Amino acid sequence: MCCETENVITYADVSVNSEYDTILRLNHYAQIHDKPHKVILMADLGDIREGFTDYQELFEVARAVESLDYIELYGIGTNLTCFSFIQPTFRKMAQLSELAEQIEERIGRQLEIVSGGNSATLDLMIHGGIPPKINNLRLGESLLFGRERANYQYLPDTFHDAFVLHAQIIELKYKPSLPWGTVGVDSYGIRPSFTDRGEKRLKAICAIGKQDFDLETTVPVDSGILMLGYSSDHLMLDITDSIHSYHLGDIIDLIPGYFSLMRAFTSKYIQKSF
Repeated sequence: MCCETENVITYADVSVNSEYDTILRLNHYAQIHDKPHKVILMADLGDIREGFTDYQELFEVARAVESLDYIELYGIGTNLTCFSFIQPTFRKMAQLSELAEQIEERIGRQLEIVSGGNSATLDLMIHGGIPPKINNLRLGESLLFGRERANYQYLPDTFHDAFVLHAQIIELKYKPSLPWGTVGVDSYGIRPSFTDRGEKRLKAICAIGKQDFDLETTVPVDSGILMLGYSSDHLMLDITDSIHSYHLGDIIDLIPGYFSLMRAFTSKYIQKSF
């Protein structure tokens, strides 16, 4: 964000950019702090997230960046499989390579970085589908969760439980599986539905909710636990079919996925231990 430009100079050596005015701000603060900064210009190859779609504008900005005193044009990059979930292909990587070569012709030197995307490009790389000009991938999910992002398959020899979310039981009671009364809509305007599993089910409530994690991308370590739903700060579980015996105050272990972990790390109510 424009209001954080000075922080970028203070805390980072490299940033990805698609707005020349932002780069001018970076140059301004880099000069104030006497700290040169590297930028990677982003090209949009179809995902319709960040990046130049007018490649002539991209070339003009590249030339303009070359004239700045405290900004170094470090490279070019793209982002795929994030918003529109457009897949990286050899053709798109070849297009990025060609854009890099055209920039190099205009500035008269080689770019250090040609970044072919994120963890979604790993599968393409593994199968030899990346042109030699591509020399960088910006990896996150594959390192954290051991999964490539294109087909969402686990990578060989990776751990899938590097992160565990611990939730404490704050209520443990037998309750019916169906609520009683008139059902209204939730905070999203959706009327919830419930499955009849019987009149007597052992229900656990844990002190964690929507503010802390994402239920849809989380699985319990105990396969006998059924995740029923959650409110802002309460998680409702059905533990009737678990082979384990739980008590009030016990900890339920959950394996968070990408979005769940993102929410957990930004929640001030979750203690982080390494």
